[in-house]
Amino acid sequence: MARLNRYQRGWAKQVQPGPLQKSHQESPVTLAWALRLLAPRPVSFPRYAVMVCTGAVFCAILLSVAIGIQHNNISFQVRAALLVAVSGIIPALLVFYVLQRLTPTSMYRPGSVWKPLLASYGSYFAGGLAGAVVGIEARLVIPGDLEALTEGQNLAIIFLMGLAFMLLGLIVNRVEARDERIREHVQDLESEVARRREAEDESRSSEERLRVLFEYAPIAYYLNDLGGRFVDGNRAAEEMVGYRREDMIGKSFFEAGLLSTESVPKAAEAFARNLQGQPTGPDELVLNRNDGSQVVAEVWTYPVRVGGQDLVLGVARDITERRIAEEGLRKAHDELEMRVQQRTAELSETTRLLEIQVAERTLAEEKLQELYAQERELRQRIELDMERRIEFTRALVHELKTPLTPMIASSDLLVEELEEGPMLSLARNIRRGAANLNRRVDELLDAARGELGLLEVKCHDMDPLGLLRQVAAHVAAVAAANRQSLVLDFPKALPVVRADATRLQQVLLNLLDNALKWTPEGGTITLTATQSDGAVVIEVSDSGPGIPEEDQERVFEPYYRGKSGTARFDGLGLGLNLCKTIVELHGGTIWIRSQPGEGATFGFSLPLEPQSP
Repeated sequence: MARLNRYQRGWAKQVQPGPLQKSHQESPVTLAWALRLLAPRPVSFPRYAVMVCTGAVFCAILLSVAIGIQHNNISFQVRAALLVAVSGIIPALLVFYVLQRLTPTSMYRPGSVWKPLLASYGSYFAGGLAGAVVGIEARLVIPGDLEALTEGQNLAIIFLMGLAFMLLGLIVNRVEARDERIREHVQDLESEVARRREAEDESRSSEERLRVLFEYAPIAYYLNDLGGRFVDGNRAAEEMVGYRREDMIGKSFFEAGLLSTESVPKAAEAFARNLQGQPTGPDELVLNRNDGSQVVAEVWTYPVRVGGQDLVLGVARDITERRIAEEGLRKAHDELEMRVQQRTAELSETTRLLEIQVAERTLAEEKLQELYAQERELRQRIELDMERRIEFTRALVHELKTPLTPMIASSDLLVEELEEGPMLSLARNIRRGAANLNRRVDELLDAARGELGLLEVKCHDMDPLGLLRQVAAHVAAVAAANRQSLVLDFPKALPVVRADATRLQQVLLNLLDNALKWTPEGGTITLTATQSDGAVVIEVSDSGPGIPEEDQERVFEPYYRGKSGTARFDGLGLGLNLCKTIVELHGGTIWIRSQPGEGATFGFSLPLEPQSP
C-alpha cells in the first residue's frame, strides 16, 4: 500500500504529456491523447480489489440468474457462478498485487509511450487471465448437470476476462485520475485562498504600520486637498499648532488663522506650485498657535494621490528652539568678537610683560648658574671637610685609644692586686675614669659613623629578657653605690627578636647611665619591658628633675646637652643621638616622656619582624 501510494503521488506530475506526447498534440486522436485517456498509473490496490469483487460477483449473479431461468435451476446456477467467481477473484487479485509490487517505478516515467501502458494494463490483463483459468478449473468440480465448454469457449472466456479486468483497471485509473485532478484543484484553490488571505493580512498590517508611523512620528505630518482644506494630521501636528485635528479638518490655513502676516505670501506660492503638481520646501513659516504664541516651522509639501483623490502631504518641523539658539549664537558671536578684541589687547600687554619677565628670568638664570657653581664649590669643600673630619676622628680615636689601653689594663691589674685601702680606691677611680673615657671615644666614633651612614648592625635571633637581666645586673652595683633603687618590671617571657645584642646593650647602658646621673640619692630607676602591637617595648624611667618641654625636642640631636645638665655632668651629648640611630637601624622608634619635677621616661620599640635597615 505504501509503495502504491508513493506511485500515486509521483504520478500526479507524470500525467502531463511527455516529449513524444507533445509532438502529437496537434491531432485530435493521437497516441498522447490515448495515453491521457487510458491514464496509465499505479492504482490503489484496495479500490481495485473492491471494484473487481463487486463487478465479478454482480456479473456472476446476473448471468447465473439468466441461465437458471432458462434451465429452471436458478439456485444451483447462482451457487455455481459464485463458486467460480470467488475461485477466480482470489488468484486474479493475487497476480495483480504481485505484478504491481514487482513493477519498478521507472516504468511510469514521463516521455515513455509503451512502458506505462504495459506496467499498468499488463497487470490488469494478467490478473484477469489468471482469474479466468482458475474459475474454469473450479467449474469442473461442479456436478455434471452443467454443460461442458469447448476449448474455443474456454479461450474466449479467458480472453474476455482479461479484457474485463483491463476495463475495470481503466475505470479505476480514470476515477483516480479524476480524484487526483480534483485534489490538485482543491489544493490550488486552498493555496490561492491562503495567498490572498496572507496578502490581505500583509496589506492590513502594512496599513496599520504606516498609520502608526504617521501617527507617532516626531515630525508633524498633515494632508490637505487641492482646495487647501485639512484632511488629516498626526499628533505632532496637533501639538505644534495647539488645535485638535477634529477642529481643523475641513478648514484651510487661512480660515484657521494659522499663518502669520509675513508667512502668507510664502504659503500662497507653495500652494500654487502644489496645484501644478510640484513639491516645495523647505520653506520657513511662522505659525500662530491656539494659545496665542507663535512657532517657527520648516515646511515641505508633496503632491500625492490617496484612494483616487489628489492630496498634498505636508511635513513640518518645529525649528523655534533652533532659531532661538541661532539668535543666541549670533549674539554670543558678537560678544565673542568683542571679547577677542579685548583679549588681543590684553595679550599684547601680556606679551610685553612676558618679554620683560623673560629678560629678568634670563638674568635670574645666569645668577642661578653662578649660585649653582658656588653650591658645587661649597659641596666640594664640605665633602673635603667631611673627609678631613673622618680622618681627624680616626686619628683622634687612635691617639686616645693608644694610651687608654695600657691605662685600663694597668688599672685592672692594680684593682686585682691591691688590698683594701686608699690605694685601692685610687686604682678603682683610675679604672672607672679610663673606662668612661674609652666609652666616650667609642661613642664619638659611632656618632661619626652614624652621621656618615656607615654604622651597621649585625642582627640575629636573641632573647631580649636575658639581655635586660644582664644589663640590670651590670648597673645594679652602681645604683647601690649611689643609694638608688633599681626596679625591674619584666614579664615571665618575651618573644625572640632579631637584633644586634651588642648594640642593644649599648642603647640600654646609655639610657640607664643617664638615669643614674639624674636620679638623686634615694631615688628610683625603673626598667620596664612589655610586648605591644607586634613589638617589644622597653622603657627606662627615673625620678630626677625631668626635662623641660623645649629641650625634649632636641635631646636626640648630636652634641646637644640641654640647659640644665652642663653645670653638673660632663659629656659630649652623643649618647641619645647614638641610641636613636641604633634603634632606627633595627626598624624601631625611640621616644621621651617627661614633666619638669616628675622625672623622665625614655623608651624604644623593637619590631618582632624587623624591617630592612
